[in-house]
Amino acid sequence: EDGPCCLAVIAPDGASVKDLFCSSGAQGSLPPDGSPRERFSRRELELLPLLARGLSSREIAARLSISPHNVTKHRKNMLEKTNARNTLELVRRAAQMGLI
Repeated sequence: EDGPCCLAVIAPDGASVKDLFCSSGAQGSLPPDGSPRERFSRRELELLPLLARGLSSREIAARLSISPHNVTKHRKNMLEKTNARNTLELVRRAAQMGLI
């Protein structure tokens, strides 16, 4: 198996992650310092629900009135902070931390 297979179930209005199902445990680990909310900037916390909805960097940028490059940079920073390998894993971990 290549890694955990996760499916985030989104509410009909797409507003929030309602449930999370994983076939195996999380790989990697979260940094031990600070509470989950303290690990992320205000802007990163704004991005998380939009990433969970599956919006593209361009769509997120338009909603937040920032450049797509900034969205990509914030996503990269969050991936590093959570030791996640991709956006799906980032969203799964954010949901587990209660951030989404």
